[in-house]
Amino acid sequence: MLHNPNIANAFFQSGQIETSGRGIEKIRTACEAEGRPAPTYTFNSIAIKVSISTAITESDVSEHAIESVSDDPLTPTQRTNLSLISSNPSSTTSAISKKVGITQRRVASNIAKLKALGLIARGGSDRAGYWLVK
Repeated sequence: MLHNPNIANAFFQSGQIETSGRGIEKIRTACEAEGRPAPTYTFNSIAIKVSISTAITESDVSEHAIESVSDDPLTPTQRTNLSLISSNPSSTTSAISKKVGITQRRVASNIAKLKALGLIARGGSDRAGYWLVK
């Protein structure tokens, strides 16, 4: 039942909804197709709360995280950053940024990824430090 058909029509015309009144049916059908329990609905005067069981365990999350890391090779830019750091351990983000043609922020993000993967580590101070390539 539409509370305001004009608003529903505006959302439909803008492409933000398919049709009104089909959402609950689509959610239920999708859960059923995935072999998951039906969602539960809680209604009050201003909102509808839909609870969907994900049925994901902690071990599923850990396995997925490990798969994501092992299936996620370095990007070409990250490889270039690693190569530049290998050839000049005292490289700065500014120097790498100019050589690669990306922003310093992107270089810092790539370096953070390389550190997280255990490929590099920082030695010495921030100002006079150097990179240790593992």
